[in-house]
Amino acid sequence: MARVMVHNQEIELTIAQIIEAIRQLKPEEQSIIRRALNDRAWSERTDDLLTRVWAKVQDTPITEDEINAEVEAVRQTLHTASRH
Repeated sequence: MARVMVHNQEIELTIAQIIEAIRQLKPEEQSIIRRALNDRAWSERTDDLLTRVWAKVQDTPITEDEINAEVEAVRQTLHTASRH
């Protein structure tokens, strides 16, 4: 149960009550709440993604020379394919 302060009074609300209160808002106000919740979700997803990427980088180190060699190989393959 969530606790909120209303006019210096603390009240407890269930999730169902919070949802019902949100449903009573104007569509524009509901959009503000939706964006606020989604922004946090995107932030969390981005953090999770970066954590996974850095874990893979640490597990599979690659040098700049290796990266350049891979890039050049792909460029060569694309160049050869575009000639046919």
